[in-house]
Amino acid sequence: MPLAKRKIMTAGRTTQDLLKAWSLMLLSVDLFQHAIKNGVKYSIYTGDDDATTQAHIRDKVPYKVEKHSDTVHTKRSLVSKLYSLRSSQKFPGCSTLSVKVIGYLGKCFGYCVAQNKNNPQSLKTAIQNIVPHAFGKHQN
Repeated sequence: MPLAKRKIMTAGRTTQDLLKAWSLMLLSVDLFQHAIKNGVKYSIYTGDDDATTQAHIRDKVPYKVEKHSDTVHTKRSLVSKLYSLRSSQKFPGCSTLSVKVIGYLGKCFGYCVAQNKNNPQSLKTAIQNIVPHAFGKHQN
């Protein structure tokens, strides 16, 4: 198989995925730098939860830019952190987080975000109610 057609896996991502992510990051930084030259300032950018783009923007853009995460990446980060918690923390008297429970909590988070778009206060309340609801407490 020719080298160009081969896909090499790196931490679950192919070289093609990594090159695509790298080029998007460079494109984002170029966009900010081009905007500055034309007198435009972007105050917010939406991206995944990879710190590389954020670090490059912080280094190359001479003003503060706020980063927002999209729903898909936020949910993915939450689920990843729950899996990390599952493997790294042991709580006395409690069972470990199961894959099924982590999936359930991720799904509930996704529902909260979808049902409370453009309503931050309701979103906050809904997210705070996920765990109590999982234990059958439905007062809120």
